[in-house]
Amino acid sequence: MTLASLMVHTVTVSRVTRTFDATDGGWTEAWNNVDVGRKCRVQPLSALEIARFETMNSRVNCVVYFEGRPDVRFTDKLAFGDDSIEVLGVRDIDRLHRLLTIDGYMEPLADISLSPSPSPWPSPSPSP
Repeated sequence: MTLASLMVHTVTVSRVTRTFDATDGGWTEAWNNVDVGRKCRVQPLSALEIARFETMNSRVNCVVYFEGRPDVRFTDKLAFGDDSIEVLGVRDIDRLHRLLTIDGYMEPLADISLSPSPSPWPSPSPSP
């Protein structure tokens, strides 16, 4: 098994660019895609790992692995399907540029409800 065979997902790397606005003296920010279709592996963290990061006031809830050393920077965003992953940390673990590890925060899906779903069975009627 090769490292490349583990890279089963693809993401688009986006980076913010700032342009000076001469009319009002401010800055305009825009997100631009800098790498489209980059192979990777997105791994959600377990509840225990997330709790450990939360004790350190960190929002990390997923890790993204890249083969080699693609140009991914702190503050970039990764588009993963319909989800967006905010890059919170970038690590070259073995320092040999073979595996780049990204600590990320993936927004929880808004349509997921933690309340129990309604039962398809009718509730029993109270006994007299």
